[in-house]
Amino acid sequence: MFEAILRGKQPSLVISATDIDAAIEHLQSMPEAVLNKMPTAWGKEQFLIWLKEELPTKIAVGDCFQVSTGVYAHIVPVGHGYLNAPDDHRNLVILSVRSWHTDLDQLTDI
Repeated sequence: MFEAILRGKQPSLVISATDIDAAIEHLQSMPEAVLNKMPTAWGKEQFLIWLKEELPTKIAVGDCFQVSTGVYAHIVPVGHGYLNAPDDHRNLVILSVRSWHTDLDQLTDI
């Protein structure tokens, strides 16, 4: 990865199909979800368009940003979290999904 940075090149960026599926499932659970009105393949393509539109200009490991309502992207190296994973000089977008129905009557002090 450092070689690519020294040459001024950004590492390529990839995302798992399972992350895309989880994000789409979350978005389809929302009222008035636009993805509910289109075929699955179109929904995946639309989600990838939203993701690309929200990418930072310069991508760095550790970046986090919102992709859509309740869907957040995190940039990590491919193999992040896996013991002995080879460094293949790509970055991985992992998604986290936050439920949209927060109960404001049941909050806990931290």
